[in-house]
Amino acid sequence: MSTFSIVIPCYNEASRIPLDRLSSFLLTNAEAHIIFVNDGSTDETFQKLTAFISQYPDKCDIVSHEERKGKASAVQSGMLRALHDTKAQYIGYLDADFSTDPEEFFLLYLYAQSHQLDYIFGSRIKKLNAVIKRNNFRHYAGRFIATLTDGWFKLGIYDTQ
Repeated sequence: MSTFSIVIPCYNEASRIPLDRLSSFLLTNAEAHIIFVNDGSTDETFQKLTAFISQYPDKCDIVSHEERKGKASAVQSGMLRALHDTKAQYIGYLDADFSTDPEEFFLLYLYAQSHQLDYIFGSRIKKLNAVIKRNNFRHYAGRFIATLTDGWFKLGIYDTQ
């Protein structure tokens, strides 16, 4: 059976991470494996994730950084864990607030699998009546960096994250 792993980087997410949604997702997707990366959280994130993982010991795992290393490092740690310790055919990551739903990742997985793709990118679009809260500085800085990255590597991708 082909499988997929989803890496979820977490920093101080105890009050935000919607584990009930993830629980429903795991119950309906036998192929899914979740790797949380606790990136040096100073709140109750680690304890909350550990309690959740105890409910799904064969479907979840955790990597924990003693100190905060940043999102890129957290994603990298999770990806390396997935590559070395799982039999995942596909690996991706989602933000801990599920601004992109795990079900959307599953749809990308199915598409990649059915078309025998080596990789696939997904990017959010603003839907009618959807509210996306952003810090303006982070938004414009991110757009600037994404534009530079796309120009340098000629990827043809709007959102390089």
